[in-house]
Amino acid sequence: MGRLFTAIPLWAKAAIAGALILAIVVGIRSCADVANHSTDAAVAAGEQKGAASAAAAAATKGLSNVEEGNKAAAAVARDSDARRAGCLRHSRTPENCQ
Repeated sequence: MGRLFTAIPLWAKAAIAGALILAIVVGIRSCADVANHSTDAAVAAGEQKGAASAAAAAATKGLSNVEEGNKAAAAVARDSDARRAGCLRHSRTPENCQ
């Protein structure tokens, strides 16, 4: 087996060694690209999930605000003094508030 490698010229050995090193570098680079893509995809999915959670929380808060407003409006509608005070506060013609 030793004779086999002694018969190969030095330039050919250098070319083979260079090709092997290039193949190793390309393989490592490909693995890094795959890992980076996986990380980017995971980050993007996390951002989308976070945005969806924030939107759901905002919608829930909005609904609770509407419910509180409806309860307050119903309370004002039942209380004539509060209804008159609200009318006076917002009306341009206080005579219309009864």
